[in-house]
Amino acid sequence: MIWMVRRNLQLYFSKTSNVLLSLLGAIISIVLYLGFLKENLSSDWATLPNATTILDWWLIGGTLAITALTTTLNSLSVFVRDREQKTFRDLALTDVSPFNLVLGYLGATLIIGIVMQAVMFTLLVIYFGVTDGLAMQWDQLINVIGVIVLSSFVWTSFNLLVTSFIKRIDNFGKVGTILATAAGFFVGVYVPFGILSKTANHIIQLTPAPYNSALFRQVLLKQPILAAHLPNTTVMELKRKLGIDIVWHTTATTELGNGLILVAFTVIFVFCVMIFARKHLN
Repeated sequence: MIWMVRRNLQLYFSKTSNVLLSLLGAIISIVLYLGFLKENLSSDWATLPNATTILDWWLIGGTLAITALTTTLNSLSVFVRDREQKTFRDLALTDVSPFNLVLGYLGATLIIGIVMQAVMFTLLVIYFGVTDGLAMQWDQLINVIGVIVLSSFVWTSFNLLVTSFIKRIDNFGKVGTILATAAGFFVGVYVPFGILSKTANHIIQLTPAPYNSALFRQVLLKQPILAAHLPNTTVMELKRKLGIDIVWHTTATTELGNGLILVAFTVIFVFCVMIFARKHLN
């Protein structure tokens, strides 16, 4: 299994274009934020004493969720290509069992998801540190790393389920484009959740995306919101409109709640892979 993990990692990182393509959704979210969304949101929250800091961390949280989704999906292109070219079947004829082969793809995908989120986080913190004076919250770093690992597990299991039903690499590219585009909406970066209709919010809440971005934002924005010394009503409105909390009717999710929801989604996706996709893994 280890050699399969190493092989898949080498295939992913060997092409710069492949790495950049997997970050396309995240790059689009950053460009849109810097291009016009940041200015619009800043005007909406002009009364906040540290609006720029809050919005920068808000963007980082959503972008990390997109990165987790798109990089783990792109890394599984090797899985689809191997099955299309019958490489997977050839490898299964060796001493390595199909189960261990799949674990090899999963292991590489988990590592790629974690590494690429960590790289994106570092680059964004440096960029906004230079441009906006954003300060790294070192006491929150352990929590951020924990969410990064959890995000990688969630989206690896989801994308394995998706790619298990894709037979051709051309179809994989189409699915990848759709998911990368939709990711920005589902994590609330392209359009903040507070602007969306109730119906749109209900649909989005059926996926792990909003809980993933909300968990990142709850961790990253805890100290900046406290430092702003805002009235409780303003804090509640800020969290609801920016998707820092996901609201079910009148109840807002907590960090623990979002984490448990993501674990539940992971279990569901793994169960679905085992039940429905086994016959497609050949």
